[in-house]
Amino acid sequence: MTAVPAFAQCPPAAVGNTADEIRSNEQRIVCLQQQLAVETERRQLGIELDLLNQRLRDLQLQRQFDVLPAPVVPRF
Repeated sequence: MTAVPAFAQCPPAAVGNTADEIRSNEQRIVCLQQQLAVETERRQLGIELDLLNQRLRDLQLQRQFDVLPAPVVPRF
């Protein structure tokens, strides 16, 4: 689960302090922020999916327990 390929889409950092270089770095920062937002949302959705799958497994297990016959308690 690495974000390196996504970040490769952003322009490289520009060295210097001219207006064009500053503008280029600004665009790079915006690009990186957008990529981070996308990755964060993807991870959050993955977590939610994992939680839903766990809940489903819990419900399936509970259903299996519900259909079991009640235990017979011997009387003395």
